[in-house]
Amino acid sequence: MKRLLLVEDDPTLGLTLKERLDSEGYQVHWAASASAARTAFHHRADWDLVLFDVGLPDGSGFELAAEWKTKVPFLFVTALSD
Repeated sequence: MKRLLLVEDDPTLGLTLKERLDSEGYQVHWAASASAARTAFHHRADWDLVLFDVGLPDGSGFELAAEWKTKVPFLFVTALSD
């Protein structure tokens, strides 16, 4: 089973993504802030993929991706238009 770390602060979007990915057979841990994501990331070393929102209440997905880029593949899931 693939393990995904979902980093999304919007409760509706986070819950929807988690439920959909769970139903497809992924094991999803949902973190709603950069600090929660850091804790989850360092607690488990075997993430298969991280899905980042860009805008988080205490940082950004860009910052987290820069920290972890050599350790795990990642994608950005965001509503930013730029």
